[in-house]
Amino acid sequence: MSSHLPHAAASHALAAALVEVERNLERLRTSDDDIEVLLELDLNDADGFYHYCGRGDDMMKVAGMWVSPSEVENALLSHPAVAEAAVVAHADSVGITRTIGFVVLSPGIIQPAGGLDSEIHAWVHTRLVGYKCPHEIRFVTELPKTATGKIQRFVLRQPGAKL
Repeated sequence: MSSHLPHAAASHALAAALVEVERNLERLRTSDDDIEVLLELDLNDADGFYHYCGRGDDMMKVAGMWVSPSEVENALLSHPAVAEAAVVAHADSVGITRTIGFVVLSPGIIQPAGGLDSEIHAWVHTRLVGYKCPHEIRFVTELPKTATGKIQRFVLRQPGAKL
């Protein structure tokens, strides 16, 4: 249980920073200037270490709380059956933001008829608070990437994307 305390403090610090970022972005949105803002977010923990939290435009607001996809992806990647993972937000049919985890299985792991998604979800749930856990896990053979190997999350955000 105590292992979650540093993560909780870091999450609180990140949430506070994002509230300030959101206020500043709202001021920019209401100005007459056409400005595109790209944010790289990190936080400084109690020991003085910086932790990269992802790009500001990849951050997801779930249940009124900010979620860093890289934090959820790291929890997914800690499962032995997961070789690669990407997490995106998607609005459901009534407009509620849900997270979807796209998972590439490790070599030699074959997705059984059922159960592996539940096992991975339970695994992640022991490492993250509930609202950060993916609402759905989709198994894919590969993740869409750029020529330099970066995951193309915008492709995953598209409804009905063929992967």
